[in-house]
Amino acid sequence: DFEVTSPVDTKIDVELTDLFGKIVQKNSYQVRTGVNALSLLNTENLSAGTYIFRVKNNEVLINRKVLKKNL
Repeated sequence: DFEVTSPVDTKIDVELTDLFGKIVQKNSYQVRTGVNALSLLNTENLSAGTYIFRVKNNEVLINRKVLKKNL
């Protein structure tokens, strides 16, 4: 789960890549002005490790390293 704050109603694209740049999950979301609580689905099948979480719209690109742990 993650939160995205947007100044306007817009569409964002979200990608989860491995450290080699291979996209392991991709989705688009319609977000509204303000804080939006969103979820990446089907991440339970991913191996434990470090991934790059990328959020982009027309004007902004945000990259974050995330760690997936097996429970």
